[in-house]
Amino acid sequence: CGTIGLLHALFNTPEGIRDASIQPQSWLDTYYRNCPIPLNPMAKAELLEQDSTIETLHDDATSSSSNQTNRGEIEDKVLTHFVALVHVNGQLLELDGRKDGPVLHGTTNEMNLLQDACHVVQKFMKRDPDQVKFTILALAPKQYG
Repeated sequence: CGTIGLLHALFNTPEGIRDASIQPQSWLDTYYRNCPIPLNPMAKAELLEQDSTIETLHDDATSSSSNQTNRGEIEDKVLTHFVALVHVNGQLLELDGRKDGPVLHGTTNEMNLLQDACHVVQKFMKRDPDQVKFTILALAPKQYG
């Protein structure tokens, strides 16, 4: 689930950030090129499910002793979930692999994405105010100063 959330976020970042973040000829670069935007989401999922390289990379990352979290067992009930909030063509979209398609949360732009996304996250948090398991990750360009 975290892998899907990161793929959603990374593949929907502005082109310059995406190009700087994806190493040419890497697995990520190959998968991105094999999954153009018009490709059906189910076809993208099938490509991912059939890819033994990402399976190995995912297993290595989630089972590493340096990993600070416990991924649990495959039979365990899932208590956490990842979504991506992204700016696409002037819209703030929630990308969630459990849903049939993107969820529109209004309009946004590159300058207001963080602020607008935080408003959406606040709504999520209000749904379950006693829950403290919220993590936010922003993919942004490096700031030089």
